[in-house]
Amino acid sequence: MKTFLFCLAILSFSIACQQKASAPDPKQEEKGILACIEAETKAWIERDTVAWLNCYAQLPNSSQVWSNRNGSWDGNHGWDNIFKENIKDFRANRKMRTDKFEGSNYQIQMCGADWAWVTFNQTIRRDRGRTYMNFESRLMTKVNGTWKLVGNASLWDYTQTSNIGDLLTGQEGKVIRHTSATGSSDWLIETILFEKTMRLYPIGLPDALKKEGSSIKFDGEFLYGKHQLYKPGTDNKPIPDVSVNYLRIDAVI
Repeated sequence: MKTFLFCLAILSFSIACQQKASAPDPKQEEKGILACIEAETKAWIERDTVAWLNCYAQLPNSSQVWSNRNGSWDGNHGWDNIFKENIKDFRANRKMRTDKFEGSNYQIQMCGADWAWVTFNQTIRRDRGRTYMNFESRLMTKVNGTWKLVGNASLWDYTQTSNIGDLLTGQEGKVIRHTSATGSSDWLIETILFEKTMRLYPIGLPDALKKEGSSIKFDGEFLYGKHQLYKPGTDNKPIPDVSVNYLRIDAVI
């Protein structure tokens, strides 16, 4: 009997030690989680599609959600949609971004051994001192022992941002012909913002201005955001990798 109890005690001690040894180290888990979040941001800035894809679990129930300036929200549900929309953006905007991202106040809630919910504050700094604040949330899971992203949510504080229409108000631009097709009757507006050339698609452009080289001033009303640019005519096909911002044009020089 004593021998049996001794063996049982040894067995119990052995099992307890194995469980303790296999329990994940919270600090190591946190390190892996933050490394994945930071790697995804770095890949997005550098327009590195391979590194960006490697940060995701790529599951059917993956999601991306973000808030808009007008109080609405948009998003992509399912990995196929996330992949399609983000790769389209990578191809349309290949140049490395100059944004500076700073994360703070990370809160990590472990949901079992292989899932985690993370929230944090993010500060985005752009040229000319422009600063944007947003609240970020990430749902993450482990794939073959490595933390990957499943769900992303970005809630922007638009009270701290400038509308592009406000930046353009009073600025001059010139009318140019939409050159996607010979004899095109569509027009674009070309201007300079932050020392870079911008081409905008005008909404409500007066007939009197529909000629090459006409000068305009922006009234400050910004519409819709960035959209795919389409060829004029009956086919109305999208121009690969070309997108523009829509702006209403009312004021005339």
